[in-house]
Amino acid sequence: MINQKFKVICGEQEHTVGYFYSALSGKTKLCVDGDEFTVKGKPFKIGVCRREMIIIGMSQAVLDVDKKGRAKIVCRDADEIIEIK
Repeated sequence: MINQKFKVICGEQEHTVGYFYSALSGKTKLCVDGDEFTVKGKPFKIGVCRREMIIIGMSQAVLDVDKKGRAKIVCRDADEIIEIK
């Protein structure tokens, strides 16, 4: 299971984004500022790159998942993006 959390800072606003992937069930969940939803469509698979468009606050962002299943967030309006360990 991959479980990553990010803090996205846009100006004075701070947002949290969670990415959860289970290879066992094939389910992918995203959590943006406490709102959790399941990604529909084909399940993420390790070994396949994938991008999902998401909205963080009032900004459009991209969740970019690499071949190993690790994610990063790309957001043009963000001042800083920190992965919370």
